[in-house]
Amino acid sequence: MSSREKPYIHNVVIVLFLIFFFPIGFLLIFIRYSKHKYHTHLRIIDHRLYGKCLIVFGGLSLLSSFSADSAESSPFPLMIVSGLFLFLGVRLLRKSNKVKSQMKARYEQYLALIYEQGITSIANIAFKMQLSRKQVVANELERMAYLGLLPNASVDVKADMVIVHHPYNNARAERELAPSYETKPTSSARPQPKQVECPNCGAPGQLYSGESKECEYCRSMLQ
Repeated sequence: MSSREKPYIHNVVIVLFLIFFFPIGFLLIFIRYSKHKYHTHLRIIDHRLYGKCLIVFGGLSLLSSFSADSAESSPFPLMIVSGLFLFLGVRLLRKSNKVKSQMKARYEQYLALIYEQGITSIANIAFKMQLSRKQVVANELERMAYLGLLPNASVDVKADMVIVHHPYNNARAERELAPSYETKPTSSARPQPKQVECPNCGAPGQLYSGESKECEYCRSMLQ
């Protein structure tokens, strides 16, 4: 699938540059975040990573401020910076959880639009969802298909469509093609006999249609 599944730059690479050469680390953060602009699940990973990094740096700075010699310099500026790092880190972690919840809510809306309302155009789905970035919708739908959250469906970004593959209804076909075994009256069924009277002796008898036989009493022909 075209939607990116892994971060553009690995987490370890960014952390190492932040530790040993932080200007390059900040540049890599900017590049990676811009590459993840239309990939919601990757932006969630970004927020979580950057939040954890800020909390770690803030915690280390706070410890340094307590251990610093108060005679040489005041620890308050470093404590303020540490507090700022911690605040921003917590905010990013909370934003990560918020964006994840919003994404899951959109997943439910996508399913309702596609399977209940029959809307399969990605542009129309974005319009119904009131989302200005159609590419975000396309990538989220691709992500759902990759995770198996779009049953019997695939996403064609070039055609701007969600293609739903309805399974062939074998049960219905079998009902339509199966022969009927209902019992029908046949022309070969034997009709009921008719009552006749011997023209010679008057004795009663029975004859089927087209049949002739002798009278049981006087041997005359019954017709």
